[in-house]
Amino acid sequence: MENLARDSRYGVASLERDPGFAAVIIGLLALGIGANTAMFSIVDAVLLKPLPFPEPERMVRVWEAPPNSMPNNTTTLTFLDWKRQDTIFEALSGSALPEPRWRLAAIRRAFRACWCRPITSRCLA
Repeated sequence: MENLARDSRYGVASLERDPGFAAVIIGLLALGIGANTAMFSIVDAVLLKPLPFPEPERMVRVWEAPPNSMPNNTTTLTFLDWKRQDTIFEALSGSALPEPRWRLAAIRRAFRACWCRPITSRCLA
């Protein structure tokens, strides 16, 4: 305990002798604590908290992977074929659809797929 008190007095005396160095150290500590807090907030929101709708474990992402290739985005026609042939999924939703009427339909399906209702408006089905 004596060593801790002696080391603390020495550290404070060193900082009092050079206020510029003390300001840099305090600034670096503040920057490090702020960055750590920001990163934890992002990890908490993205990875640790459950998704903001009921039964998130039932959500899946489906994409196509041609033979000998990486998975890629699905075309609109492929998505529409999947939707027409679907007998497994409760709801299918897509994004980045080119035509406005398809985009609105995708938004409606996304709300239905998440088992949630829009807050400020309603989905026209």
